[in-house]
Amino acid sequence: MAATAAAVAAWAAANSSTIALTAAIASATATVASGYQSYKEGKEQQKAYNINADILRQNAARKRLENSLNEDILRQENREKLSKARAAMAEAGVITSATTTGVLGQMGAEQEQNVLNQRYAGETEAVNYMNQAAMQSYYGKAAAASGRSAFKMSFLKAGINAVTTYMGVNSGLSS
Repeated sequence: MAATAAAVAAWAAANSSTIALTAAIASATATVASGYQSYKEGKEQQKAYNINADILRQNAARKRLENSLNEDILRQENREKLSKARAAMAEAGVITSATTTGVLGQMGAEQEQNVLNQRYAGETEAVNYMNQAAMQSYYGKAAAASGRSAFKMSFLKAGINAVTTYMGVNSGLSS
C-alpha cells in the first residue's frame, strides 16, 4: 500500500503541470458554462416579460373598445331619457317655457358630463395598461442585457479562475 502511494505521489510530481492545466481548463469551462446559463436565463426572462407586455397592450386595446361601446350605449340611454322628459313636459304643456328649456339643457349637459367622465376613467385605465406594458418591455430588455453581461464577464472570470486553479494545484503538487 505504501508502495502504491509512493508511486502515485511520484506520478503526480512528474505530471504536476498536466494535472494543474487540466484542473485550470475544467475550472474555466465551468465558469463559462455558468455564464452561458445566465445568458439563457436572461433571454427566457425577456420572453416572459415580452409576453406580459403583449397581454397588457391587448388589455389596453380591449379597454378602449369597451369604453367606446359603453360610451355609445350611455349616449343612447341619455337621448332616450331626454326624449321622455321632453315628451312629459310637452304633455304637461310647458315645453315652450324658458324653465323647461333650461332644465332640459341642464339634463343634457349633466348626462354628457357623465359620458365624458366615463371616457376619462376608461382611457386612464387603458393608459395604465400601456405604462405597465412599457415597464414589462423595459424589464425584459434589462434581463437580456444582464444575461449578456454575465456571459461576457464569465470569460474574464474563467481566465482568472484558470490561472488561480493552475497556480494552486501546481504549487500543491510541487510541495
